[in-house]
Amino acid sequence: MLFRSNFDLIHSHGLLLLPVLEQLGIKIPIVTTFHGIFYPNKLKNKRVNLNLLFPKGSKLVKYATFLNQSMKKTAEDVLNLKVPYKTISNGANITKFYFDQQSRSLIRKQFDISSNDIVFITVASVQKRKGQIKFIETLRKYNF
Repeated sequence: MLFRSNFDLIHSHGLLLLPVLEQLGIKIPIVTTFHGIFYPNKLKNKRVNLNLLFPKGSKLVKYATFLNQSMKKTAEDVLNLKVPYKTISNGANITKFYFDQQSRSLIRKQFDISSNDIVFITVASVQKRKGQIKFIETLRKYNF
């Protein structure tokens, strides 16, 4: 069973697990990763009262990771979260992947894409909450 194991650390994705671990008296250090953006005006969920979870759960965060500085700032502003943290990006090596006009031109030529064409690229799983389909539908709607 999880709570009888000798773990050194628990990694929690978001706030949902934190109140449960607290109620169970778990004393193992927990690092909480925030993957998403917080929507302070849209805290609605049919199964979980996010208006309760976010403020109370955020008080249980002791260490955090964020995908970027913007997300950290949002967590500070919306959740009043001020804990030790690290920023861990989505894994893009910015010293390897950066804008280069010559490479851009070569790739566009290779795929027969005009320099006037607008190209959108996303590297993510397609999920409703990420909005890729909505984005494509909006482009179609406005003949983009």
